[in-house]
Amino acid sequence: MEYEKLTVDPKKGYFRVSELSKKQIEDLSSFQDYILSSHIGLFGGRKQLYFLKPRLNESLEHLFVVKAIEEYIRKELTPLIELYETRDADIVCEYYDGEKLAIEIETGKKLRKNNPRIEKKVKFLNKKYGKNWFFVVTDWKNKRIYKKYGRTYVRKEVPKVLKNQYFYLGSNYDVC
Repeated sequence: MEYEKLTVDPKKGYFRVSELSKKQIEDLSSFQDYILSSHIGLFGGRKQLYFLKPRLNESLEHLFVVKAIEEYIRKELTPLIELYETRDADIVCEYYDGEKLAIEIETGKKLRKNNPRIEKKVKFLNKKYGKNWFFVVTDWKNKRIYKKYGRTYVRKEVPKVLKNQYFYLGSNYDVC
């Protein structure tokens, strides 16, 4: 398919089906790397259909939460945001006077009582971002487990945490 004739940007990786035209749905359906998947949005509610384009070794749930948080931050808070697929946090954005905030998404699929991968990631995040990072778990049942490693929220809490603790003047920028 020729890119000039497309009605969507195939590199975006995340589309809410309810916001697409019939032609856009046809275009996305023609790509083998896009998968139609159902998810609950950042603010809760009913499941909706999304076209998602997984990156590397990533689950659809992980990609969805990364892209939903990215969309919220980009539209509501700041365009200064980067997504990472390996080494660094999943999401890194600037929030106040050039300070960086890192967000690590965890699905809990490979969760064990003592997890060297998580411990290594926490050590890295603490060294690079100090207290300016947190986990977002995709399943509220895992929140208690991840809390022992660092601040942990479920997706529904993310908008309020971002607004109240990082982005708005008068908020508590010292996020101890």
